[in-house]
Amino acid sequence: MNKQLLSSVLVAGTLLSLSGCARGLAEGYNSMGFREQKVVFVADQAEVKVKTASETLKSLPYLHAGENTVKVVREVVRDSLTRWGSDCGAQFFPKEGSYSLRMGLMHAADGWNVADQNVVRSYARANNTDYLVVVNSIDIHRGEVSNAAGKPMLGADVTLDVTVIDARQGVRAVRETTTGHFESADSPSTLVQQALGLAVDNFFVGVPEARRWGCKGLADRFK
Repeated sequence: MNKQLLSSVLVAGTLLSLSGCARGLAEGYNSMGFREQKVVFVADQAEVKVKTASETLKSLPYLHAGENTVKVVREVVRDSLTRWGSDCGAQFFPKEGSYSLRMGLMHAADGWNVADQNVVRSYARANNTDYLVVVNSIDIHRGEVSNAAGKPMLGADVTLDVTVIDARQGVRAVRETTTGHFESADSPSTLVQQALGLAVDNFFVGVPEARRWGCKGLADRFK
Protein backbone atom coordinates (compact mmCIF):
# COMPACT_ATOMS: atom_id res chain seq x y z
CA MET A 1 0.00 0.00 0.00
CA ASN A 2 1.52 3.33 -1.00
CA LYS A 3 1.89 6.19 1.46
CA GLN A 4 -0.81 8.34 -0.16
CA LEU A 5 -3.39 5.55 -0.04
CA LEU A 6 -2.40 4.62 3.53
CA SER A 7 -2.84 8.24 4.61
CA SER A 8 -6.27 8.39 2.97
CA VAL A 9 -7.40 5.20 4.69
CA LEU A 10 -6.16 6.44 8.08
CA VAL A 11 -8.01 9.74 7.70
CA ALA A 12 -11.18 7.93 6.64
CA GLY A 13 -10.85 5.67 9.68
CA THR A 14 -10.39 8.63 12.02
CA LEU A 15 -13.46 10.38 10.67
CA LEU A 16 -15.47 7.16 10.85
CA SER A 17 -15.18 7.31 14.63
CA LEU A 18 -16.96 10.68 14.47
CA SER A 19 -19.84 9.47 12.36
CA GLY A 20 -20.52 6.10 13.92
CA CYS A 21 -21.75 4.89 10.51
CA ALA A 22 -20.15 2.15 8.46
CA ARG A 23 -18.61 2.97 5.10
CA GLY A 24 -16.59 0.88 2.68
CA LEU A 25 -13.68 2.03 0.53
CA ALA A 26 -13.84 0.38 -2.87
CA GLU A 27 -10.95 2.12 -4.60
CA GLY A 28 -7.94 4.07 -3.35
CA TYR A 29 -8.15 7.84 -3.30
CA ASN A 30 -6.09 9.72 -5.81
CA SER A 31 -5.84 13.50 -5.53
CA MET A 32 -9.56 13.83 -4.92
CA GLY A 33 -10.44 17.05 -3.16
CA PHE A 34 -13.27 19.53 -3.66
CA ARG A 35 -12.29 22.71 -1.84
CA GLU A 36 -12.57 25.69 -4.18
CA GLN A 37 -13.15 23.29 -7.06
CA LYS A 38 -15.98 23.44 -9.56
CA VAL A 39 -17.97 20.22 -9.46
CA VAL A 40 -20.90 18.91 -11.47
CA PHE A 41 -23.06 16.42 -9.59
CA VAL A 42 -24.95 13.92 -11.75
CA ALA A 43 -27.71 11.87 -10.11
CA ASP A 44 -30.49 11.75 -12.66
CA GLN A 45 -29.26 8.47 -14.14
CA ALA A 46 -28.54 6.66 -10.87
CA GLU A 47 -30.16 3.25 -10.50
CA VAL A 48 -32.51 3.34 -7.50
CA LYS A 49 -33.27 0.04 -5.79
CA VAL A 50 -35.81 -0.04 -2.94
CA LYS A 51 -36.88 -2.88 -0.67
CA THR A 52 -39.16 -3.05 2.35
CA ALA A 53 -39.04 -6.03 4.72
CA SER A 54 -41.54 -4.71 7.28
CA GLU A 55 -45.31 -5.03 7.18
CA THR A 56 -45.57 -1.80 9.18
CA LEU A 57 -43.75 0.13 6.46
CA LYS A 58 -45.13 -1.48 3.31
CA SER A 59 -48.12 0.87 3.13
CA LEU A 60 -45.99 3.99 3.70
CA PRO A 61 -44.17 5.92 0.95
CA TYR A 62 -40.38 6.11 1.05
CA LEU A 63 -40.45 9.90 0.97
CA HIS A 64 -43.28 12.42 1.21
CA ALA A 65 -41.65 14.77 -1.32
CA GLY A 66 -43.44 13.23 -4.31
CA GLU A 67 -45.04 10.16 -5.84
CA ASN A 68 -42.13 9.22 -8.08
CA THR A 69 -39.78 7.54 -5.60
CA VAL A 70 -36.88 7.20 -8.04
CA LYS A 71 -36.97 10.86 -9.07
CA VAL A 72 -37.33 12.17 -5.50
CA VAL A 73 -34.57 9.94 -4.09
CA ARG A 74 -32.18 11.16 -6.80
CA GLU A 75 -33.07 14.77 -6.00
CA VAL A 76 -32.57 14.30 -2.24
CA VAL A 77 -29.09 12.85 -2.80
CA ARG A 78 -28.19 15.61 -5.26
CA ASP A 79 -29.37 18.38 -2.93
CA SER A 80 -27.59 16.83 0.07
CA LEU A 81 -24.32 16.67 -1.84
CA THR A 82 -24.75 20.27 -2.97
CA ARG A 83 -25.26 21.52 0.59
CA TRP A 84 -22.22 19.61 1.83
CA GLY A 85 -20.06 20.99 -0.98
CA SER A 86 -21.09 24.55 -0.16
CA ASP A 87 -20.43 23.98 3.54
CA CYS A 88 -16.88 22.83 2.81
CA GLY A 89 -15.95 25.60 0.41
CA ALA A 90 -16.53 23.75 -2.85
CA GLN A 91 -18.56 25.18 -5.69
CA PHE A 92 -21.12 22.53 -6.54
CA PHE A 93 -23.32 22.80 -9.58
CA PRO A 94 -26.23 20.36 -9.75
CA LYS A 95 -26.98 20.08 -13.45
CA GLU A 96 -29.69 17.51 -13.84
CA GLY A 97 -30.00 16.57 -17.47
CA SER A 98 -27.36 19.04 -18.66
CA TYR A 99 -24.55 16.50 -18.78
CA SER A 100 -24.91 13.26 -20.68
CA LEU A 101 -22.96 10.47 -19.04
CA ARG A 102 -22.22 9.17 -22.51
CA MET A 103 -20.14 12.25 -23.32
CA GLY A 104 -16.82 10.49 -22.84
CA LEU A 105 -18.00 8.05 -20.16
CA MET A 106 -19.15 4.45 -20.25
CA HIS A 107 -21.16 2.33 -17.84
CA ALA A 108 -19.51 -0.88 -16.65
CA ALA A 109 -20.10 -3.43 -13.90
CA ASP A 110 -18.13 -1.27 -11.46
CA GLY A 111 -19.88 2.01 -12.26
CA TRP A 112 -19.26 4.88 -14.67
CA ASN A 113 -15.74 5.21 -15.99
CA VAL A 114 -13.87 7.25 -18.62
CA ALA A 115 -14.19 5.92 -22.17
CA ASP A 116 -12.72 8.88 -24.07
CA GLN A 117 -10.30 11.15 -22.21
CA ASN A 118 -10.35 13.80 -24.92
CA VAL A 119 -14.12 14.23 -24.74
CA VAL A 120 -14.08 14.52 -20.94
CA ARG A 121 -11.21 17.02 -21.01
CA SER A 122 -12.95 19.09 -23.67
CA TYR A 123 -16.06 19.23 -21.50
CA ALA A 124 -13.94 20.32 -18.53
CA ARG A 125 -12.36 23.16 -20.51
CA ALA A 126 -15.63 24.30 -22.06
CA ASN A 127 -17.55 24.29 -18.76
CA ASN A 128 -14.72 25.14 -16.35
CA THR A 129 -15.30 21.91 -14.46
CA ASP A 130 -12.81 20.16 -12.17
CA TYR A 131 -14.76 17.06 -11.10
CA LEU A 132 -17.81 15.04 -12.10
CA VAL A 133 -19.47 13.28 -9.17
CA VAL A 134 -21.65 10.52 -10.59
CA VAL A 135 -23.97 8.41 -8.43
CA ASN A 136 -24.01 4.91 -9.90
CA SER A 137 -26.73 3.49 -7.68
CA ILE A 138 -28.83 4.17 -4.56
CA ASP A 139 -29.87 1.08 -2.58
CA ILE A 140 -32.56 1.53 0.09
CA HIS A 141 -33.72 -1.14 2.52
CA ARG A 142 -36.39 -0.60 5.20
CA GLY A 143 -37.18 -3.11 7.92
CA GLU A 144 -37.48 -4.03 11.59
CA VAL A 145 -34.40 -3.59 13.78
CA SER A 146 -33.60 -3.73 17.48
CA ASN A 147 -31.82 -1.02 19.41
CA ALA A 148 -29.07 -1.59 21.97
CA ALA A 149 -31.65 -2.40 24.63
CA GLY A 150 -33.37 -4.93 22.39
CA LYS A 151 -36.42 -2.75 21.81
CA PRO A 152 -38.06 -3.24 18.38
CA MET A 153 -37.54 -0.29 16.03
CA LEU A 154 -38.11 0.61 12.39
CA GLY A 155 -34.97 1.27 10.42
CA ALA A 156 -33.60 2.18 7.02
CA ASP A 157 -30.24 1.39 5.45
CA VAL A 158 -28.96 3.29 2.42
CA THR A 159 -25.94 2.52 0.25
CA LEU A 160 -24.65 5.00 -2.32
CA ASP A 161 -22.29 3.80 -5.04
CA VAL A 162 -20.37 6.85 -6.26
CA THR A 163 -17.85 7.47 -9.03
CA VAL A 164 -15.71 10.63 -9.03
CA ILE A 165 -14.18 11.68 -12.34
CA ASP A 166 -11.22 14.07 -12.44
CA ALA A 167 -12.48 15.96 -15.48
CA ARG A 168 -9.28 17.96 -16.00
CA GLN A 169 -7.18 14.80 -16.25
CA GLY A 170 -9.87 12.68 -17.86
CA VAL A 171 -9.51 9.83 -15.36
CA ARG A 172 -11.59 8.24 -12.65
CA ALA A 173 -10.27 9.44 -9.31
CA VAL A 174 -12.31 7.18 -7.06
CA ARG A 175 -15.22 4.80 -6.95
CA GLU A 176 -16.58 3.93 -3.55
CA THR A 177 -19.60 2.83 -1.58
CA THR A 178 -20.85 4.85 1.35
CA THR A 179 -23.63 3.88 3.75
CA GLY A 180 -26.12 5.46 6.14
CA HIS A 181 -28.38 3.93 8.78
CA PHE A 182 -31.26 5.53 10.68
CA GLU A 183 -33.88 4.09 12.97
CA SER A 184 -36.95 5.43 14.72
CA ALA A 185 -39.85 4.13 16.81
CA ASP A 186 -42.37 6.87 16.01
CA SER A 187 -41.27 8.71 12.84
CA PRO A 188 -41.21 6.20 9.98
CA SER A 189 -41.59 9.00 7.42
CA THR A 190 -38.11 10.29 8.30
CA LEU A 191 -36.29 6.97 7.97
CA VAL A 192 -35.16 7.19 4.35
CA GLN A 193 -34.51 10.94 4.38
CA GLN A 194 -32.23 10.69 7.43
CA ALA A 195 -30.42 7.59 6.14
CA LEU A 196 -29.77 9.29 2.79
CA GLY A 197 -28.34 12.31 4.60
CA LEU A 198 -26.02 10.13 6.68
CA ALA A 199 -24.78 8.32 3.57
CA VAL A 200 -23.88 11.66 2.00
CA ASP A 201 -22.22 12.77 5.26
CA ASN A 202 -20.05 9.67 5.18
CA PHE A 203 -19.08 10.30 1.57
CA PHE A 204 -17.76 13.76 2.42
CA VAL A 205 -16.01 12.96 5.70
CA GLY A 206 -14.19 10.20 3.85
CA VAL A 207 -12.55 12.70 1.50
CA PRO A 208 -8.99 13.07 2.86
CA GLU A 209 -9.07 16.87 2.79
CA ALA A 210 -12.32 17.21 4.75
CA ARG A 211 -10.71 17.27 8.20
CA ARG A 212 -8.14 19.87 7.15
CA TRP A 213 -10.82 22.07 5.61
CA GLY A 214 -12.60 22.56 8.94
CA CYS A 215 -16.02 22.35 7.26
CA LYS A 216 -18.43 24.61 9.13
CA GLY A 217 -21.01 21.95 9.91
CA LEU A 218 -18.68 18.95 10.42
CA ALA A 219 -18.66 18.94 14.24
CA ASP A 220 -22.38 19.65 14.55
CA ARG A 221 -23.41 16.79 12.26
CA PHE A 222 -22.13 14.05 14.54
CA LYS A 223 -22.95 15.31 18.03
